[in-house]
Amino acid sequence: MKLSLLFIISLLFCSRSISQVQYFVEYNFLAKNKFIDLNNPVHAIASNNVSFGIEKNKTLYSLALGREDWFLNFFDNGVVNRPQLNTYYCRTHKLTPMIERQFVIPKSNFSFRLGVGCKFFFLNQMKDSLSYSLDREFFRVTKPSVISALDPNISETIIDGVTFKSKDEYYYITSVPYALTANFAIQYSFKKWAIKLQYEPTLMRVKTRNAANSNLKSSVFFFYNNIGLGVNYPLNFKKKEKTSPPNQ
Repeated sequence: MKLSLLFIISLLFCSRSISQVQYFVEYNFLAKNKFIDLNNPVHAIASNNVSFGIEKNKTLYSLALGREDWFLNFFDNGVVNRPQLNTYYCRTHKLTPMIERQFVIPKSNFSFRLGVGCKFFFLNQMKDSLSYSLDREFFRVTKPSVISALDPNISETIIDGVTFKSKDEYYYITSVPYALTANFAIQYSFKKWAIKLQYEPTLMRVKTRNAANSNLKSSVFFFYNNIGLGVNYPLNFKKKEKTSPPNQ
């Protein structure tokens, strides 16, 4: 969060100290579903954000405020004699500073944008709501109530037809502080508007504690990626020219 505040201060400083700066506002919607990555058990992620930024010499500096909605698969032990995979919904809000470079294709309305940034999460509902095992794929999660029912002295436990390993192989998610992200986009401009198709790979840091030993804490990085659309609109803040009073 401190880095975000530093980025905001730098953004304001640049906008005041550098001439010929163009301002813009942008809305982005990105999503991930099974059709993007069939091997990933994350059912769906929907990301929305609105960003304000400046552009100078084809370099874009922006700060976005947004939200991510997560629909995660998890095992449920509520059905007798039958394993069941349900969907758990949670959301998180985020603040994302980003720096991008724009490459214009000559004699066309198309351009490419490449950028890097960092997502800072807050009001995050993933905290203490999910658990996972290191030997499973990303976010093949269960609810903590299922893990708490496991006997740490038994290597495997079968609950409603689903086999769970020893309790000490599972970890509770305690916080999700930030994520490193990149952005690859192709943009088409017409009149004042611009629309872009973008790909966003993200490496998210997750802090955890062991389900069997709460003193055993660690952190891991999880990878996911989104694709989506964005709409860009320039903002004009022209200073009024001072006119000299007419000669008497």
